[in-house]
Amino acid sequence: MKKLFLMAVFTVFGFSFVNAQELKAGIHGGIPFGSTGESFSVLTALDASYLFEIAPSFHLGATTGYGQFFSKEMEATNTEFEHDSGYTGFGYIPVAASGKYAFGYYDNWHVGLDLGYAIAVSGENSEDLAGFYNAIKFGWQNDLIEVFAFYQGIGSSETKSKTSGNFTTSTTTAQLASAGLGIAYKFK
Repeated sequence: MKKLFLMAVFTVFGFSFVNAQELKAGIHGGIPFGSTGESFSVLTALDASYLFEIAPSFHLGATTGYGQFFSKEMEATNTEFEHDSGYTGFGYIPVAASGKYAFGYYDNWHVGLDLGYAIAVSGENSEDLAGFYNAIKFGWQNDLIEVFAFYQGIGSSETKSKTSGNFTTSTTTAQLASAGLGIAYKFK
């Protein structure tokens, strides 16, 4: 743990000597799909990123924010997202490293990748839904705004088993997957 902390401190100090920085705040929304779409109807999120220019077209930094999956109105079923009518969804805070590569004649097009952890902050059984966070982005940008399409995943498919007496029950939790569109404003 100490090595990880020291590496993070040296990284922050190393980035502080870089002149070009990009602070941006945005909003995005998406539609859950796969097994996530069976229990949740929509994803909305706010995010903020602080990126440093590592090379002329490559930026690296950190991102965070708040996201909320809203549940569908349905009766409790035997799925990994079992809930009652009072369940409002799943809220999370992503804490992730963020990278962006710009290309094109004016560097207007970009691809991005966020990797980190989604911390559960609301929802029943939310600790089962939190986990590894990843987001892949593709979009267009200029000096003030960034518009992008994304695929986002939280967690990983895993099976947990519980044994009580002579009975063993298994629960499979799938990755929370969604895709959608977003926009961000760049502060200069």
